[in-house]
Amino acid sequence: GYVRAVESKSGEALWSYKTGNKLFSAPFITEKSVYVTSSDGKIYALKRRSGKKRWSLETGYPIVASPVVQDDVLYVGSSNGKFYAVGATDGEIKWVAEGLRGYIESRPAVDEKNVYIGSWGAMFYAFDLKTGRRVWEFDTGKGRYFSPGACWPVVAHGKILVQSSDYVMRAFSKDGEIVWQTSAPKGREAIAFSDDLSTLYIQGIGRNITAFDLTKEGSPQLWETIMPYESNFIPTRSGIVGDLILIPSAFGVIYAIGADGSGLKWEYKISNSAIT
Repeated sequence: GYVRAVESKSGEALWSYKTGNKLFSAPFITEKSVYVTSSDGKIYALKRRSGKKRWSLETGYPIVASPVVQDDVLYVGSSNGKFYAVGATDGEIKWVAEGLRGYIESRPAVDEKNVYIGSWGAMFYAFDLKTGRRVWEFDTGKGRYFSPGACWPVVAHGKILVQSSDYVMRAFSKDGEIVWQTSAPKGREAIAFSDDLSTLYIQGIGRNITAFDLTKEGSPQLWETIMPYESNFIPTRSGIVGDLILIPSAFGVIYAIGADGSGLKWEYKISNSAIT
């Protein structure tokens, strides 16, 4: 239930703040504040330097989803079929979208007009930023176990991209039309993007890491790297560091491959269990 700030070079503990229950979300950090949700049902805004509470908002239901803040508004989904827009400065509710199918655990994506989120009800939603009106929705039609529920959606080059548990990566237009999709890599939520959002990397559940060019029509495949294992079913997101992609595994090994498709650079074993 603690939020902790740690000095990145020395590891020195700077501050901690205890919420009322366990945390399953990632904080969102701005210049002055740290925003976090808790399964105690509250949204918290903490001072970045001291960790002291600026405000908290009681929603009445556990939250495991991660928030995002844009233009002084915090957006986050809950586990009770609701999606919130909250003033980032004062914690006042601006609007609530209700009646969503399935609980929400991921972080929303935002563009100039809409906010986008997937749920574990096999649904993907777009809401108007100002009013919370449901602009469009997409149903995978395959049931809850095949939902776009865990992947953090990303807005890139005029498209909204989300990987679903039905192994399909979909790119939506801002009007909700599917403009590109692929199931070839057979990926789960384990995806990554280059810093400029021009390249998408999908970690398949087999041996493949596949890259796609998002700047060109049809998002053509750039390369595919074959990994030194038989399968890797973990849904954990990959990380980008410089010219390397860091691949977590279900068996405790981190792999580093070239972001240009040049193959495996190194591997390092840290445990015998999944890297989350």
